[in-house]
Amino acid sequence: MTAKELAVLAAKALDSKKGEDIKIMEVTEQTTLADYFVICTGSSNTQINALCDAVEERLETEAGEKPLHREGHRGGIWVLLDYGCVVVHVFNSEAREFYSLERLWSDGRPLDMTEEYALERYEEACALLPGRLRTAAMAEERGRRAGAEELRLRIGRPMYLTLPEGEVPLPQTRIVRGDLEQVLDRATEFSRYAASETLRRGYVTAQGGFRIGVCGTALPAGEDNQGLRDVSSLAIRIPRVREGTARPVLPDILEEGRPLSTLVLSPPGGGKTTLLRDLVRLLSQGTELSAPRRVALVDERGELAAVHRGRPQLEVGCHTDVMDGCPKALAVPMLLRAMTPEIIALDEVALPADVEAVCAAAGCGAALLATVHAASVRDLGERPVGRALLECGVFRRAVLIEGRGRERRSRVERLP
Repeated sequence: MTAKELAVLAAKALDSKKGEDIKIMEVTEQTTLADYFVICTGSSNTQINALCDAVEERLETEAGEKPLHREGHRGGIWVLLDYGCVVVHVFNSEAREFYSLERLWSDGRPLDMTEEYALERYEEACALLPGRLRTAAMAEERGRRAGAEELRLRIGRPMYLTLPEGEVPLPQTRIVRGDLEQVLDRATEFSRYAASETLRRGYVTAQGGFRIGVCGTALPAGEDNQGLRDVSSLAIRIPRVREGTARPVLPDILEEGRPLSTLVLSPPGGGKTTLLRDLVRLLSQGTELSAPRRVALVDERGELAAVHRGRPQLEVGCHTDVMDGCPKALAVPMLLRAMTPEIIALDEVALPADVEAVCAAAGCGAALLATVHAASVRDLGERPVGRALLECGVFRRAVLIEGRGRERRSRVERLP
């Protein structure tokens, strides 16, 4: 394992134990002490020790590496693990600010952990594909793999990567029916019956939080759908938890530490779900701006928490209760009765029944967070559902997401 791979593995171990503000810096040209520094913040002495233990265990288990030595400074406010080519520094927040290693070694080259994480999630999604398609997908250049949002499979067509700029075909990947069958077998762990409830609604959630949209011939019965046959296409979403996405907007949706009811707006594919998920996580676990809150999350389409066998695959906070696969109009009153939430979060309010549920919940004292398709507040007001949301007077703030891909930015507007 190279020094870079060892540093990335250490960073993953820190992330698995909720280490904060993890940075990797390449210092090969600046010092002979190491090739990479891995820097992380722990919230307490106990967590700092847990973070370091996680690094030692992971590097020994997966790389066969033990630290040359482990040093603790000033009562555990800074612990150092020396692996020779890689040195791991875990601080509390005050010590990290005081010693400021990033400033001291500012000539070093930071490693983009966001890209490394994106590549890892892409590889996990590709594991659902048949061998020949997986080989083709993994052969794509690094930038495309890191930016891919979906893998789309349609019978008789090539496999497509969905990138921020649109769909791109992969050569020599003509899809046959057996390809779709293999993906669904892997996604359902060869038990389609266990996933039949979501499959009849057009999707299945695979381990790791990968939501697969399914299209084919529906089997309607009255106003319901009993299932799908002759599956013709699949869309494998590649969700990436981007912790910190909601931090810039958090202060503007709080009032004396309490969250205000807030709408998150963007056109389709604009990043609403990612921002809402991170907002739920921050409010649930608490920050320096707000105490931890009980959050009830209505995840009708399985995209926010991606629950698999009862366990959320995507991080939504330790005080969050998830109602998965249930229509919003049914889920909201159920959660109000059963879980006494302080906050209710919903993804994609799109139907009049959703609006009615939202307005009814507002009278029970819970703050509401919801996403809606709209390019602006004005655009929202020109749509019947959007106009009803604004007219009910529940929402006090709107977060607008503008731009695409890495150019996305968010801003907050006050609502009348």
